[in-house]
Amino acid sequence: MTNRNQPISHQPRRDDIHEKSTPGQFRKPPANDRAERSGSQSQRDRTSVIRNTDHLTISPVGTAYRCLFLSLLLLTVWGAKAQVLTPSWEISLPGKLKWMQINDYGILIASCDNGLYGVNPENGDKLWEITTLTNVPEANYQIIDGTPLVLIADKGGDSQTLIINGLNGNLIFDSAKEALGLIISTKVIPEAGGAMIAYSSEAGDGITMFDYVTGDRKWDTKFEKAKGKDLQPQPIIDYDGNIIYALGKDLYKLNGSTGAIVWQTDSKKNYIDLFLQPNGQVLFVVSGSPSSTFFEENTGKQIGLASGAAGNFTVDALDVNNGKEVWKNPVDYSKAKYSGVALGENDFLLFQTFSSGKIDYATGDHLWKKEKMGTGGEKNAGVFVTDKGLGYAMMDAVGRAYINFVNEAGEPMWKKRPVINGQLTYYKQYGNALFFISEQETNFLNLDDGTFMWSGDKYLSAGEVPISVVQDNDGSFVMYIKGKLVRVMPDKQDWVEITSNFAFRGELPTGIQLLPNGYLLTGNQNAMLISKSGKVGYHKFYPAPEQSFGAKLALGMLGAGTALTSFAYGASSIGYGMQGALQGNDNFTRKAQKQMTVATFTRDLTGGLGAMAQARFGEQAGTDTYKLILTKKDHSIGFVKINILTGEEEGQIVTNDRTPDFSIDPIGKKVFLKSADDRVACYDL
Repeated sequence: MTNRNQPISHQPRRDDIHEKSTPGQFRKPPANDRAERSGSQSQRDRTSVIRNTDHLTISPVGTAYRCLFLSLLLLTVWGAKAQVLTPSWEISLPGKLKWMQINDYGILIASCDNGLYGVNPENGDKLWEITTLTNVPEANYQIIDGTPLVLIADKGGDSQTLIINGLNGNLIFDSAKEALGLIISTKVIPEAGGAMIAYSSEAGDGITMFDYVTGDRKWDTKFEKAKGKDLQPQPIIDYDGNIIYALGKDLYKLNGSTGAIVWQTDSKKNYIDLFLQPNGQVLFVVSGSPSSTFFEENTGKQIGLASGAAGNFTVDALDVNNGKEVWKNPVDYSKAKYSGVALGENDFLLFQTFSSGKIDYATGDHLWKKEKMGTGGEKNAGVFVTDKGLGYAMMDAVGRAYINFVNEAGEPMWKKRPVINGQLTYYKQYGNALFFISEQETNFLNLDDGTFMWSGDKYLSAGEVPISVVQDNDGSFVMYIKGKLVRVMPDKQDWVEITSNFAFRGELPTGIQLLPNGYLLTGNQNAMLISKSGKVGYHKFYPAPEQSFGAKLALGMLGAGTALTSFAYGASSIGYGMQGALQGNDNFTRKAQKQMTVATFTRDLTGGLGAMAQARFGEQAGTDTYKLILTKKDHSIGFVKINILTGEEEGQIVTNDRTPDFSIDPIGKKVFLKSADDRVACYDL
C-alpha cells in the first residue's frame, strides 16, 4: 500500500501539460477548461477530511472538479427534445479503469490496473487508494449490506479475503496477512462495533473480531479443529450482541466485546441450524441430518441425494444465558431429515422430509404432529394464519407449492391440498376466502374446502414469470398478468380488465409503478403510462444496444422507485403469526442496526460525507420522477432520461464508447460513466 502523501506517477499527456497531479488528488482538467466552465456551475462546498489512521494517510479533500474534455463524449444531440447532459465532475484516474461500483454509503469504488480507489461521489475527490490491489476481478467484489464496508474475496479454496472500509480506505481485514486459512463467514455486529470473521485452518478453527472503523484487531478466539462440518450454521447474535457459534459437535457462546467463551456445550451429532425464540431468552439448536434442499441452500453445494431420504435429527432448547437445557427431552426424529422452521409467538412449526409438527417453545411438546405429508416436504413456501386455521405451503423440486391447512389440533381441514405456482408473496383473509398473490398467479381459496374460486377465464396466471403488481390508493391491486393490465378488488372477490390495448416492443413489461396520473409499465427498453381508465398516455421505446450488458444493464434501467413491487405484508417463508419477531427477519431490528452502523461509521466524519451517509439511511427515500433507458441511436450508445409523469425526454448522456462501462446510484441519483480508459464522469440526475 502506498503512502497517499506521495504523488501519483504517470506519463505526461497532452491534456495535463498545463497542470500536474498534486499529492492526494486525481488529475484535474486544464486551467483554461476549468475557467470556461466556472460560470456555468457554482463551486461545491468543501468536504471536511476524515480522520487519519496509522497505516493509511488520508489526503486533503479539494474543491469540486469541473467537467473536462467533452470531446471524449459524443455530444451530438440525438434529437431536439432534450439537451445532452454535461458531467457535474470528471476525473482522471491514476491507471486504466477496470470496473466501478457503489457501496451502500454512496462511495464510488474504482478498480484500476494499478490499484483500488475510493472516490467522493459529490465532487470526484480521491478519498483513499490501495495500490497493492491491482486488477481485482469484479466478480470478487461485494458490498456488506447496510455498511460502507466492501468484501473482496476470491472464489473457493484458501483464497484471499479482504474487507475494506469504503469511507476511509482502511483495510479492516486481510486473510493473507492474518494467515487464518479458509474464511467460513463474515458478519458485521453493530453492538460489538466490529466485523466478525469465522475461519478454519490446519491448526484449528476460530473467530476473530476487527474494529470495522479502524481495522484494529479486537480479539481472536481459537478452538480445536472440528471434523465433518460440511454444513456449519452461520453464527447468530443474541439480543445483547454476543455470538452463538456452532463448530461441528461443539457449541459456544462468546462475549461479543471481548471474545471470551461464556459457556460451551456439545451434542452427539453435528449442529446444522440455530435460531432464537422471539423473546431472545431461549436458543434452539438442531443437530443431525439436513434435507437435500436445506443443505444446498445453506452451503451452495449440490449433493444429489433423493428427496425425502431417511435420516435423523434432534432439536434442543438451551438457556441463552448459560447454555443449560430448558427441556429435559429433545424433539427427536429418527426417520426424517430437517427442512427448517417457521416461528410464531408461542410455538414454532417444524418441517421435515416426511411430516410437519407444531412445537411449544416452553415445553418442547408437540401441539400437533402430522405424518406422511407426501410431496412437498423440502422447502417452506409461505405460512398464513386465519381465524379458521393455519396454512403452510411446501414446495417441490419443480416450483409447485402444496398448501396444507390445519386446525388447532393439526388435523387437515381440506380433503385435497391445492397446488399453486411459486412462493406466496401476499395474503389476506376476506370473510370465508383467502386472497393470495404468489410469484406466478393470484386467486381466492375457499377456506372451507380449499378449492379455487376463480377458474377458466377468471383464473389469473402469469405463466413462468413473476407477476408485476402494485397496490392502488383504494386498496385494489393493479397487475400486469395474462397479457393484460387488470384491477383486482379482493373485497368484491372480482377483477376487471383495465386494458389489453397496448404493446411493448421487443419485450414484455417487467415492472409497474403507481403514479398520480396512472400506472407506469416498464421494461428494459420501454416506458408506458396508462391512465386509470385504460388510455395510453404515452409510450416510449428505444432500441437496445447490440452489446450485452447483463445484470449491470438491468440495474441501469430502473430508478429506485420503478423496481418491481414486492409484497411481504402477511406471508413469510420463515415466520408466522407476528410482525418482526424473527431473528434475522425483523425489519425494525434491521432498521435500528442500520442507524447504529451509520452513527458508528460516521462518528469521526464531519460535513459532506457524514451528511451524505445520514441522508441515505434516513426515514424516507426520495421519490424518483425519471427512468433511464440505455439505447443505441444514430450510431451512438447512451442513456435517455425520461420524465415518468409526462414521457418527455429530460436529458441524454451520450458516449462514443461502443461498450460503455457505467455504474448507477439510484439513491444518490447519479450515473458514473467511464469516459476514457482512465477517466470517470459523474452525471447528476
